[in-house]
Amino acid sequence: MISMRTGRPEVGSPPSATTCRFCASAGLPPTHVVVGTDEILLVDTNALVTAVEKAGGKITCRRDAGMWHDHLVFAGMLREADEAMAELGTAIRTDCAG
Repeated sequence: MISMRTGRPEVGSPPSATTCRFCASAGLPPTHVVVGTDEILLVDTNALVTAVEKAGGKITCRRDAGMWHDHLVFAGMLREADEAMAELGTAIRTDCAG
């Protein structure tokens, strides 16, 4: 099981507790991830980033200190969310420009 306090698999958790260990990471388009350091899926996010990098894919990961799951929904109210959304917009425009 994933610890609600730390966002990491608890001691003795089965390997399937972190689902991104088994995700297909080859052949993905450029991928951009934003995660808070207090995010419940931080372990999964880190595993995804590692898997895509190992597969030779292009991935960026912004880690916002002290932020929680879905903090981007607070764009317009939270500086970290505003900055992350601006970075995502720039990255996507760059990717689409070819």
